Formats: sequence, C-alpha cells, structure tokens
Amino acid sequence: MTCSVRDEGLVADCANGVGGIAMEERIDLVTGAILVNAEPATEGAPLNKNRGADFAQKARTSPIVDTKTSDSVPDDVMWASLGGDADRWVYYLRDGDDNFILADGTDLRHWLRSRLRLR
Repeated sequence: MTCSVRDEGLVADCANGVGGIAMEERIDLVTGAILVNAEPATEGAPLNKNRGADFAQKARTSPIVDTKTSDSVPDDVMWASLGGDADRWVYYLRDGDDNFILADGTDLRHWLRSRLRLR
C-alpha cells in the first residue's frame, strides 16, 4: 500500500452543520485547506446527508461535496469530516490504490502538528 499525500492541504467537510461557521473563521490556520459543505442547514443545505464524520466513518468513503466547491477539491490531500453538531472529527485519505484509510490519533497528532501555523 502506498500513500501519496500532498505536503500541504486539507479538505474540511463541515456536514452543513454548526461547525462550518467556526471553521470559516479558522480555516486559514491550516496551510492549503479547503472548506466544503459549510453552508448552514438552515439555508436549505442537507445536514449530515452523505457528509460528515458519521457518514465518512461508516460508509468508508469521502462525502458528497457541495457544488460550489466540488471543482476545487484535489484527490491527494487528507480529509477531515466534522459531525453536523460539531461534536467530533474523523480524518482519512485514499492510498495509491484508492483504498479508504481512516487515520488514528497518533497519525493525526503528527500530521496536524506539522501543518498548523502558530501565531
């Protein structure tokens, strides 16, 4: 199994929940990050439907991405999906054979530490 992930970048899936509001203000802390599914469900976007932490973990696939950002999402980056009520994250990527890999806590700590811009 080979994984080829960009040195910079993260796709943050906010499941059209409350976390999208906070993430819009903080997304610049992660180098090369792209925010998707951040439109609040109150504005007509479906909350958690085919997106979010539970979906990614159970379906073992990337979420459906809103049409506003679908063209800007690269294939070779780490993904993070937030639960619709902002209670948890799951992180994952796809390897060179398109296998879904859910990252564990140790992997995540090292990966995030290397990418956060501290102010």
